[in-house]
Amino acid sequence: MKPVAPDAVAGSALPGLLSRGARTGLLIVPSIFGNDAGTVGLAESFAQRGFAVGLPSLFGRTDAGPCGFDAAGKERAFARMRAYDRDQGLGDLAGWVELVRGAGNGKVVVLGICFGGHLAVLLNARGVAQGVVTVHGGGLEKTLDQAAAMKAPMSLHFGSKDSATSPEAIAQVRAAFAARSDVHIAVHPDAVHGFAHPGSPGFQEAASDASMAALDAMLTSLG
Repeated sequence: MKPVAPDAVAGSALPGLLSRGARTGLLIVPSIFGNDAGTVGLAESFAQRGFAVGLPSLFGRTDAGPCGFDAAGKERAFARMRAYDRDQGLGDLAGWVELVRGAGNGKVVVLGICFGGHLAVLLNARGVAQGVVTVHGGGLEKTLDQAAAMKAPMSLHFGSKDSATSPEAIAQVRAAFAARSDVHIAVHPDAVHGFAHPGSPGFQEAASDASMAALDAMLTSLG
């Protein structure tokens, strides 16, 4: 994957990484920990299979770079999450969607990891994606006022023991999309927050594999 300068993306001010490919585009919206080794490795694994992959630096306007999972890293990660301008951020990400679209076959699936999950579904509400997958996405229940606008298929993956997402929140999401056959909701047994984030203390191989298989299926269905 090659670096992308912040002024190289129309409508966006975020740097990041991009790989061109003949297949479907994949935009990865990372967690508050940013583009750490595990997330970059995930992006590269799809790029190596011919998918066009974009990985923006989500906090690149103010605090680019990854955070560790130690106390100092968590403090930094949560501070930049609290300061995040969501409206501005969605505009930045929409610019990246179009960059990835032009780098692949014209179709884009958005993967939202953790904090990136609610941003991924909100991009769906903007009509810019052909599919969305989220893993341990936080705050999805707070986006449901826009559920009717989320027209593209979605595969939403939760952990049964995720302290960041309550069973009540998952139930709200499930109810909002109950009539949608193209919205799949999976709750992975005993999975905690971070179950699909390589390198996270909460990483769980079985839940991660199932989530990535769903992403792979969606990407492959679009080319």
